[in-house]
Parts: sequence; C-alpha cells; structure tokens
Amino acid sequence: MNLNSSILSGDAAMPLWSSNKKTQSFQFRTAVYSLQITVLLLLSGYLIGLFAVYSQSRSKTHIHLEQILLFITEEYTGAEHPDESRILPASGWPEKYITTFRRKFPEALIGRIEQEDLHDGSGYEVQASTGQNHLEILVSAQGDMWVAHSESLSDIFQSLESKIQNPMAHTSAENIDLLILNSAGRILNGKAGLVPENMLKTESTALGQKNIAHLSTPGLGQAVMKKMYDGNIMLLHSNFANGIAELKRLSLLFLVLLALFIPFSIIAGFKLSHHTMRMVKKVSDAAALFSRGNLKQRVQIQNAGTEIRELCNSFNNMAEHIEKLVQELRNVTTDIAHDIRTPLTRIRGLMETQDWETATAAEYKQTADSVIMECEQLAPLISDILDVSRAETGVLTLNYETVDLGQELRKSIDIFSVSAKNKNISIENKIPSKAVAIRADRSKIQRSIANLLDNAIKFNRINGSIRVTLENRKDSVRFSIADTGEGIAEENIPHIFNRFYRCDSSRTIPGNGLGLSLVQAYVRLHNGSVQLKTSPHGSIFTITLPNSPS
Repeated sequence: MNLNSSILSGDAAMPLWSSNKKTQSFQFRTAVYSLQITVLLLLSGYLIGLFAVYSQSRSKTHIHLEQILLFITEEYTGAEHPDESRILPASGWPEKYITTFRRKFPEALIGRIEQEDLHDGSGYEVQASTGQNHLEILVSAQGDMWVAHSESLSDIFQSLESKIQNPMAHTSAENIDLLILNSAGRILNGKAGLVPENMLKTESTALGQKNIAHLSTPGLGQAVMKKMYDGNIMLLHSNFANGIAELKRLSLLFLVLLALFIPFSIIAGFKLSHHTMRMVKKVSDAAALFSRGNLKQRVQIQNAGTEIRELCNSFNNMAEHIEKLVQELRNVTTDIAHDIRTPLTRIRGLMETQDWETATAAEYKQTADSVIMECEQLAPLISDILDVSRAETGVLTLNYETVDLGQELRKSIDIFSVSAKNKNISIENKIPSKAVAIRADRSKIQRSIANLLDNAIKFNRINGSIRVTLENRKDSVRFSIADTGEGIAEENIPHIFNRFYRCDSSRTIPGNGLGLSLVQAYVRLHNGSVQLKTSPHGSIFTITLPNSPS
C-alpha cells in the first residue's frame, strides 16, 4: 500500500501511521491532502496542456504541409493552371492516338491530355512520366507526336527539395521530407521508410478521384499527397519534430512547477491546518476543563469559519444542557431531601416513642399503619419530583396518540364535580360538542387538567364558580380554567410555577407545591404554553397546544 492509497482509504491508513503520533495529526494529514490536490491539479493542467499543444502542433503541421504542397505543385508544373474544359480523360482520346503513343513511348504513363491549338490545327498536349523523366508531348491533328520538353525527375526533385529546405524561402520548413511516387505508389525519388509501403500503395490507388490526401504515419508523423498532371504523386512528410519539441518544453515546465509547488503546498497545508486547529484546540481545552468539573466553561467564538462556529456552538449548547441536567439533579436531590424530611421525622418519632416492651398487639398495628401511611405519601411525591425534572430537562418520553381534548375535559369535570359540590362550587361547561382532536400524551394532558381543576376548587371561595372553556383555532387549541377565588398576589406571580413554591395564603391548604410545576413541564414538553391572568376576583389559567406535535 502506497502513501496516497493509505490516505485516501481513511481507516485503512491508520495501521500505516499508528506507529507515529505526528503522522496521525490533523496538520500532517492536511499537508498530505494539500500535496495530493496540488499534484492532481498540476497533473490535470499538464495533461490538458499536453493535449492542447499536441492538437495545435498537428493542426499547424497540417496547414504548413498543405501550403508547401501548393508551392511545390506550382513549381513542379511551372505555375500552370490549365483550362479544365480543355482537358480530356484518357478514355476520351481517340484509339489511334493511344496506339501510336504506346508504340512511340512504351515506358511513359499518361498523366493529363489537354487540347491545344497548334500551328497546323487542333492538337493535344500530353503530360507523361517514364518514372525517370517528366515529358511534355505534343500531338498534331494528323497524329504526329514529339517530345516538346523533357526534364529529369531527379533534377526536379533536387530543385524542389532545396527550395523547401531553404530558410530564406517563404515556404521553408524544417524536418519535412519530399517524395515523388508513381501512380502505383512506388517511390521514384526520396527517402524510403518514412511511410509504410502498403499505406503508399493503398492511398495512391485511392487518390485517383481525390485532389489531396492526408496520412498519419508511425511515430506521430504526418504526410500529405497530391497527384500531379503527369500522373506522378507528390508527397510531403513531417516527423512532427517541432511538435515533440513543444511537448518536451511543456513537460519541463510541468516538472519545474511541480518542484516549486510541492513545498509550497506542504507549507500552505500546515499553515491552514494550524489556523483551523487553533479553534479546535480551544474546544478541546474547554472540554478538558469541563470534564474536571468547571461546568461554566464555554468557548468564545471570534473570527471563525462556519464549521468552527457550528462546532463551538454545539459544544456550548451541550455544555449548557449538561450543566442544566446536573443542576436539575442537584435540585431534585435537594427537593426530595426537603420534602421527605418531615415524613421521615414523623416515622422516626413514631418508632422512638413506641414502648416496644409493653406495647399491645393493637398498638403495634396502629404504629405499623401510621408508618405505612407516611410511606404512601412519600411515593407519589418522589414520583412527581422525578417527572418534573425529566420533563424540564427533555428526557421524559411522550406517548403520542389522538386525543379528544373536549372529551378529556368533560371527564375531568365529572370526576371533580363531587369535590366542587362539597364547597358549593358550580362548574360551568363551555366545551363545544364537536370533537377537538390533537396528537398528545393522554396521561400527561389528563394530569395537567386535573391539577388545574384541583387548584381551582381548593383555592376558590365557598359558593364560588369555575368556568371551563375550549377553543379550536387554525394551528392550535386553547382551553381555560377560571375560578372566582381571591387571586394571586403580584409578588407571587413570578414564582408560581416553581417547584414547592406555595403562597402564604395557601400554606394551610393540603398540597406539596408541585401541581403547577408539573402542568408547565408537561405543556412545554408538548411545545405548548401556559398563561396566567389573575385579579382579586379570581384567576384564569390558559393552556395553548399545537394541533400536531413539532
């Protein structure tokens, strides 16, 4: 496994680096990732540049070869541009001329036949090649034939080759080779081996109906060929040396950039990771202090990126939640200790004052019954304290189901109607007959309604009244329980939902001060709210709940 594959494979890299703590650090890995990205970017740029230079060089060579071919074509034919309308195909020449031509010039191949106006009438000019010489043959109207001009192909080849290699010529080109072929693709003049023989034969045969042909030869070479008027074929070949030189220069540039950017990318990676890790180190240090008991420890966020801010906020939120849980645990402990002290004191008093040696069986039973009664009072108290704490810290689980809130209110009214009747208190039912369904925990809603109704009866005046209303809104439902008691003093309102808080006027009434704390905790757990309106003429508790839990 190489270094790159180890890095990219995540967990697979761990065994490779586990022997060195530094290589497992975020800074080291960031530097390696930075190096990888730099190499990949440079390599991608190099490959794209390589393709672009290669394509451009081949295109330039292609155009250059065509320009040179046009030049040497004019040189080969003397810049002559025949009238195409006067050119005859070999098959259109009278048979008697063909027979005479083959008898007088058995080694010549006919290239072009052109009608000419001679001094003795209409005749023909024939461009032909023997493979050694280029011939211009004139044919009279009577069928007489004679060579008007003859030039050695070797001389023509040397003349053309010197011109295309002459650096002063406007069509000069380096690394270009000239070949003259016959119509069958055999090399008459020029270097052999530049183009495979089978390719020359195939392309030369196919060139009959083409003006020009382009070839790709082995070793990135390029060639262009054209048929001349005498039937021979002119071929120019480039070995792509200029393009290869450009590619080598590009490769050298890539190596230079690689040598420059590798140390730069490593340094940049270390610097970047060092800057990033400063805030991570702050979170780590804060977590260490927090774990040693400093629950007030928080991370201050300054000039940090989005991800680091999210990390710091997550830590701070977690720390606040943990601090709240710990504080709630302390409060629960204090509350339980506070509220069970009295029952335990009474139990201890019963046990200490009992004369166990002389007590009768009836006295034993009476003491045991008293102890059991005190214990029964402790169990629901502790359960309520734990429920409030779990609800306020968000760890209490709700069992959601569809609940008809109107039906639950009517049930509770029926249950508490006896207690209300004992105090001559009337309960006014303002609940619509149509079902008002919500998604909620039935037991928690029932407990909340019961606590409010119980308080409305306990703290109401004799011959008072209670009004229960229910309203179904677009996004929520709201129900209220109003009494005609003495109301709540203004100084007590901020503390009314605190655990074990009891107003001075209520201390003579049985209770433990957890009722409203439970109501608020349960309602908030349902994403609802509890509002209080009070006056000397009574109090109204209103609970608002969403139609569906969020």
